Amino acid sequence: MKKIGLYLFILLFPVSVSANSYEPIGDKKQSIEINNFFSDVKKENITSYEEGDFIVVRVDDFGGRFYEEYYIKRNGKLLILDKLKTISLHKEDFDVKSLECRKNIHKPIKDYDRQTVLKMHGEKCRTFYALENTLNDLEEYVKDHSGFDIDKSRMDWYLDRYPINQKNIATYNNIAFYLNNQEYHQSAIYLLHKIIKTSPDRTVAYLNIADAYWDSKDKRNAKIFYKKYLSQIKKTGEKASVPSRVSKRIAQ
Repeated sequence: MKKIGLYLFILLFPVSVSANSYEPIGDKKQSIEINNFFSDVKKENITSYEEGDFIVVRVDDFGGRFYEEYYIKRNGKLLILDKLKTISLHKEDFDVKSLECRKNIHKPIKDYDRQTVLKMHGEKCRTFYALENTLNDLEEYVKDHSGFDIDKSRMDWYLDRYPINQKNIATYNNIAFYLNNQEYHQSAIYLLHKIIKTSPDRTVAYLNIADAYWDSKDKRNAKIFYKKYLSQIKKTGEKASVPSRVSKRIAQ
């Protein structure tokens, strides 16, 4: 990635320089077009770099919490705004959660201004996480922070990074248990389904998911999994002390 901040600075804020001090990619008219497009941005909030055939202009008006990246390409006498990428960065989040959205533009930059492009619809977004906390870190955080839910996108991020196996399945089960106790029932249910799919013989997971369904007021599915829990005990011959709530809830 080659930085071209000096070049963009010259384009956006013309000064008197030697003809050989930089290699321009556009003529005076194109420089004016770029100036017009970014006219509402302070020069200290703009940086740029090259990425393949694109000049990528980054605008940061919010101290790194939200920034925009404009992908610009020269096509003959036209400067084409190919796409816009915006990134919202939640630095206070446990995993530093980020939301990245993209809009495909494919239009001459001279036909638009920045605010119009920002308001365009049709963006596609994805969530990602900047930090690679360990699974044990996540377990302790969920245990100690009752206001912390794990939505599907974050859970999938961890499952992709740390696939469920025999070494970490107890940790995942604990996370689901804590989530359910803190009334994040759907998140617990989602994770417990993943656990059961990976390890269908894990008896305690059937009890935990039945409890989570019950706590979420879904008695029909709760009864299904309480019965599966009892069947699993019988199947494996485990000497487990069945909680009294199991038979009582099945009977209701």
